[in-house]
Amino acid sequence: IIIFFVEDVFEQLQESANMIQNSAQDSEDTLKRIPVYNIPKSWIDVLKKNRITASSYIKQALFEKLNRDGFI
Repeated sequence: IIIFFVEDVFEQLQESANMIQNSAQDSEDTLKRIPVYNIPKSWIDVLKKNRITASSYIKQALFEKLNRDGFI
């Protein structure tokens, strides 16, 4: 019973998280590695302090900018 409760809570957290995957299409056609260079260490430190991975933050930021600029 506890396992099911934990899974339900985890699913709720995933649905409300800022860094969720945006669509089923995203997971079907993804690249594994895209290097991003010249990111200031201070930015990475801020992400780490807030327990956010750089890759998830960059992915979300890229999605938001592409959407805002009308590319997707």
